[in-house]
Amino acid sequence: MSRSCCSALVLIVGLALAVPAGATEYYVSPSGNDTGGDGSQGRPWKTIQKAADTMSAGDTCHVLNGDYAEMVRPARSGNAGSFISFVAEGPSVSVVGTRPITAWTMHSGSIWQASAPWDFGELFVDRERMVIARWPNLTSGNIYRPNFNQATANGGKTSIIDAVNLTQPGGSWTGAKIFMVPGLGWTADQRDVTGYDVPSHRITFSPAISFSDYYDADEFSLYFMYDKLSLLDAASEWYLDRIAHTVYLWLPGGDSPEGHLVESAGGSGGFNLSDRSYIRVAGFSLMSGDIRMQNATHCRVEEVQHLYPAAELYVSGSDNVITRSEIAYASYTGVRLAGARNTLSKSHVHHCDYFGTYNSLVALGDSNTGSQNSIVDCLLHDTGRDGVVMLGALNASGSLIEHNEIYNTGLIAKDCGGFYAWGTNGGGTVIRYNVVHDIWPKDSPQYGPIGVGYGIYLDDASSDFSVHHNLVYRTAGFAIELHQPSRNVLVFNNTAIGSGGGWGDVISSNPGVLGSAVDGAVVANNLAVMLDDRKVWRWCIYFEVGVPAYHHNGYYNVYHGTSLNNQGVEASGVVGNPLFSSTAANDFTLLESSPMVDKGAVIPGITDGYLGVAPDIGAYERGGSERPGPRLTFTDDPLVARTTPVRRVHLTELRAAIGALRVRRGLSAALWSDPTPGARATTVKTVHLTELRAALNEVYAALGRTPPTYNDAMITAGVTVITAVQLSELRAAVVAVW
Repeated sequence: MSRSCCSALVLIVGLALAVPAGATEYYVSPSGNDTGGDGSQGRPWKTIQKAADTMSAGDTCHVLNGDYAEMVRPARSGNAGSFISFVAEGPSVSVVGTRPITAWTMHSGSIWQASAPWDFGELFVDRERMVIARWPNLTSGNIYRPNFNQATANGGKTSIIDAVNLTQPGGSWTGAKIFMVPGLGWTADQRDVTGYDVPSHRITFSPAISFSDYYDADEFSLYFMYDKLSLLDAASEWYLDRIAHTVYLWLPGGDSPEGHLVESAGGSGGFNLSDRSYIRVAGFSLMSGDIRMQNATHCRVEEVQHLYPAAELYVSGSDNVITRSEIAYASYTGVRLAGARNTLSKSHVHHCDYFGTYNSLVALGDSNTGSQNSIVDCLLHDTGRDGVVMLGALNASGSLIEHNEIYNTGLIAKDCGGFYAWGTNGGGTVIRYNVVHDIWPKDSPQYGPIGVGYGIYLDDASSDFSVHHNLVYRTAGFAIELHQPSRNVLVFNNTAIGSGGGWGDVISSNPGVLGSAVDGAVVANNLAVMLDDRKVWRWCIYFEVGVPAYHHNGYYNVYHGTSLNNQGVEASGVVGNPLFSSTAANDFTLLESSPMVDKGAVIPGITDGYLGVAPDIGAYERGGSERPGPRLTFTDDPLVARTTPVRRVHLTELRAAIGALRVRRGLSAALWSDPTPGARATTVKTVHLTELRAALNEVYAALGRTPPTYNDAMITAGVTVITAVQLSELRAAVVAVW
């Protein structure tokens, strides 16, 4: 094969697994035949379901390139050592839960219309999400950071008053809906518009807000209007008339629908593994649709890319694993781990909950069961409210949240956290070795540019948690907050930084509506550093009313040197500049001469394996091997030149890792060509490699380091073949600054 004909190398997604003796391998292809085929490689079946009806323990179904619009339901379970496996074999194996919309006609201007006799809440053009028509328009380009108007007076529980923007003639809002972040902004809400009074600039809505007065639609409330054809006035917007069963669309660039794939949510596609055991799903792209794992046991989802899921990936049962997968662009929660001993690992969950409610990237527990579930080595970012959540009405005891990176939460709602628990008995839940940063809700009108967002937030009577060896920085509010009563909460060896120009003490414990008890709570070996000149709540550690036991903490306050601990610095505490490696680059490891080295207390089970005469204060043990954040690993490591095929997952893993590095260093998000590779046929192109290199070079520049050197330094479209060598170089360069 000549180099000149290879401007790109197709991503191969075949995933090998040893086949048990006596097992059968089946094949499925869009060109196959369920009646005339026999499932062999030469005579494949047409549908995955045909194979699912046939397969027994140990069998493997190889699914070839194409779109499969089906909800796959295995007829039976596998058993230990003999999984039933569904494996994608190719660069473009998609299970789709969308419904195509065709027969478009011109409505007016750039707006097209088509019949759609079903209900749906999402519309896609070429498998990219369009925006429901609204006012004000979405000029931010980010549906998770929508544009809002702000009310000007208190409308109570049934209305929004806005004398500045609500100046339209009578009848303008008949039939519309309102999306609002009312009151203190703790959650967003949606309501039907029931009236519009022009003289008072008042929109009334129903049903009334039923929560406490904190949620009243006061003068600080934010809102936008939607669900009305007259609001469709910009490219990429759409509107569904549910009475006339007609959808209206203004395509990106003002294009005609001809030549574009236009689809809605509302189809049925995915994998239903509920009540099944020992089923393995590997390598697929899912477009909309859902993966169902209620009451599943010992099932595995591997290297799956699920974009725009129609429902949260709900895992109950026991001993199920989701690993090396991407779950993204969900309306509500991304993944829910209920049941027992279920694990989400080495996965990338991002852009969830654009409704800004009490949903999250990952939720732990449900109303029935939830114990000993784990979130490990994941990248979790960009969501309307919380990153990881445990709510008191749900059972989620004994969970493990370790070695994750959580950032960009609270994009719509406030009073939220990277990790958030409310009224929760953690039952020994451990939160350790995580990096939590950039928890920065939209500017709060009540407080100005100091939105209320916390790093690790144990709200109102959350008890029995162990929080240790976490790094928290750049939060709008407290880095670590214990909202009392906080019984049996152990906070050890965290590095908590007040930075980014926010509001709130670094580590705080204060009374909530349920009291001020701190029985069994201990705060020790933490490094609390205030780098900001905060005007209020500027203490390194602040204990109000209930005072936990505390000892061996480190303190440093750049602008307010006496605001260290309102209860007094303990005799075993250490005060002074901790001598971080680089605060500018958010590298909070300790230099050799740091006064925090060897000054901590020995805490069995927490500081085991420390170096020197005593543990160090904070999350980083100088010279130690275990550090906060995901333990970076790659699929097919090492890549072998001329042997390992280049695959979609190799590209998406590098993008996720470089994206996290950029956020850590305060750089803007990288813009990628083909931002959702795998959603349709995608090849690894020269542009993908040059984008990765450029984005990573900026990270090196931010760190003051010389950019890496590469073979094939000059990549030329139509000439350079993308191989395992170039990707291996990038991996090494990422690891060097991870």
